[in-house]
Amino acid sequence: MKYFPSRIAMTFVELVVSLTLTALILFIVVRFVSDGLDTLDQNRTQIGLSDSIITLQETLHDIYDAWYQTFDIPIDALPQVGNDVFIMKKLDESDGYIFGVVDKNIWNIEPLYNTYSERVFAYRRISSDEINAIALDNNQANLLTFFPDKMFDGAVVRDFQVTSYNSGTIMDLEFSVLDTDFDSYGSWEQIPDRNIFDFSLSL
Repeated sequence: MKYFPSRIAMTFVELVVSLTLTALILFIVVRFVSDGLDTLDQNRTQIGLSDSIITLQETLHDIYDAWYQTFDIPIDALPQVGNDVFIMKKLDESDGYIFGVVDKNIWNIEPLYNTYSERVFAYRRISSDEINAIALDNNQANLLTFFPDKMFDGAVVRDFQVTSYNSGTIMDLEFSVLDTDFDSYGSWEQIPDRNIFDFSLSL
């Protein structure tokens, strides 16, 4: 009688192949789940930023629709050089609002693009004298103090550019913002592209 050895046990080669396939499948599953969670987190962040931008747009429209008739851009910086500043004002320039990117640490306009600080959109009312002073020397805008109740701290701003049309009656705003996890980075260059979002709106 012939005896045939059992084939229930796996050979060493079969064991290695099996473990390799199992590890590969686990890697694919983990990678898929991780990418899915990253996408979900990014979508949530973008939704939150969108809500902040909608609030910003509604506030600016409310101010302009109330009684301000024209715009001015006292600081018109080049992209990736500086941040723009614009003023909504009455036609007789007796009163207005200034809007720009403010450093939360000092509550003043932050004009430079590459300065790594927690910068947010802010606005404040300005008088006729302040409008005239800024018209003569746009650096006067950098000396104005802004206040927390007129800041939009839901988004940290990287770049802000304004374009004027129709003799200053229409404004296009383009800007880049990042998620609020500002302290996780040490410079703008360290921030991943997935954490920077581009927006545009018109007034």
